[in-house]
Amino acid sequence: EARVKLPLVGASSGYTLHSSIWLFADASNPNRSGCMQEIDVVEQYAVGGASTRASHAVANLHPFSGTRKAPGGCQKAEYTRPQRTDTTGDFTSEWTTFVVDWTETWIAMRVNGVAYAIYDQSPGALSDFTDPLFLALTACVMERTPPTSHDDFPLEYLIDWVRVYEWA
Repeated sequence: EARVKLPLVGASSGYTLHSSIWLFADASNPNRSGCMQEIDVVEQYAVGGASTRASHAVANLHPFSGTRKAPGGCQKAEYTRPQRTDTTGDFTSEWTTFVVDWTETWIAMRVNGVAYAIYDQSPGALSDFTDPLFLALTACVMERTPPTSHDDFPLEYLIDWVRVYEWA
């Protein structure tokens, strides 16, 4: 879990600032299937332009199955997406807490205590996500459009704290 103030992405319409909190596998030590895994706790996107402080928060899983040595290599694993994997709000003005909790059978993302994505599977369907993962809090420019004079730089991505814990 992390308590953050995400950038005001709507303040710069000439590019897409992509802020995120995510977990990913070590590329030099992939999971037991030999394929990479990624959990996006939040990916932030602008909505409504500069007149609003609202932004869009999206959760996602990027599971891959198979082995790199097998014909066809790693393939995107099949899983059931929840009905909702996003939420919209002002994540820039006040401190916002984003959380991911997971076991071998479910993964849930929450914002300020409210679940906005729950992946619930049969036993073993999400088992690759029990391998060690790195945590990253990132912000980057996603579009190749250069900034313009209308863009507001710099933007702040503030991190109050990050907590990682094991369920007892």
